[in-house]
Amino acid sequence: MDKEIAMNQEPESGNGNKNPKRHILIIIGIVVVLVILAIALPRYWSHVKNKHAREAQQAITELKSRVDSFWQTNGRMQGFTLEQAMADAKFSKKLQRNWQFVVVWKSNEIFNVELIEKLKAVSPTDYVYVAPYRIILAIATKANPIREGSKIWFDGGSGEFHGYGVDTVVEPDWGSIFPDP
Repeated sequence: MDKEIAMNQEPESGNGNKNPKRHILIIIGIVVVLVILAIALPRYWSHVKNKHAREAQQAITELKSRVDSFWQTNGRMQGFTLEQAMADAKFSKKLQRNWQFVVVWKSNEIFNVELIEKLKAVSPTDYVYVAPYRIILAIATKANPIREGSKIWFDGGSGEFHGYGVDTVVEPDWGSIFPDP
């Protein structure tokens, strides 16, 4: 009887694969998953990058608003602290863990020259604003999911955002911000 059972069984192929169709379906499934990942992952990372860039831009915009308000109320920046501005703006602990904020102030000489130049071009009834800062900068910390050291900043001269997730300018022009004396 053992001989009869053995004779009715098909011999196994050399590669040990009893169902080649199943093997092909598994390979196709793996390829489909890899294609989906190849499409989805870059989109996901782009979304994460944009989310963090918007987070920093909103925080910088809020700081800019606090600086402007302080300036308009006091006519000077003496007494302004970044810590108080962040507390007044109710920055979350997570935001403060992810980003370090810096305000790079203009010297009185630079501020006065800019103000005089703007006043030359307006009528006496126009309101003239000159930002008291050169840039307001956010730098990604080690806790930030994006690369540590990535920067986003608002340029007080041009009124534009630059840096990570905004444009290809990865560093402020430090030479113009801190010119050699």
